[in-house]
Amino acid sequence: MVIGKWTHNVNAIPASGLSARRVANDEERAALAAELDILGCDQLEADYTLRPSAGGHVLMTGTVKAKVRQACVVTLEPVAETIHEPLDTRFVPAAEAFRPQDDEQEALAAEDLEPITGDSVDAGRIVFEVVAAALTPFPRLADAALSDDGILEAGAVGRDNPFAALAALKRDEPKG
Repeated sequence: MVIGKWTHNVNAIPASGLSARRVANDEERAALAAELDILGCDQLEADYTLRPSAGGHVLMTGTVKAKVRQACVVTLEPVAETIHEPLDTRFVPAAEAFRPQDDEQEALAAEDLEPITGDSVDAGRIVFEVVAAALTPFPRLADAALSDDGILEAGAVGRDNPFAALAALKRDEPKG
């Protein structure tokens, strides 16, 4: 698992709930970055509460905070991003989580249910999924720009780069 053993035995969760604060270590953050194919994860923490609910369900609420670095889609330079997302998940017995829906309309409106595996809930997997879903899909530095012909303009990011050199060569080509 990418985010260690952030699991909880459902039988150890008191009726009043269980509060947890998890901070990823260097190894967990590196594994998360590798799995998500991003440049790095400098911080990852989750504060959450698990509460038993009727029918053997467990409710997980809280927040995930992360600081990650992705490659700019224009320059490939690092783009820092801060993630602050809520957690709101319902764990249910495995047989209930994979129950087929009656029709398409119900399936689209259905709550996303997570399975209880054996007698445990995997908070780490949920934290990973929240971070993955929150990532900016096409990160871009604020001053990174392409010209009309799709070439990175020289100086677009304030320093020399391979794309700027190629653009300069293209401008110097004889027309004709």
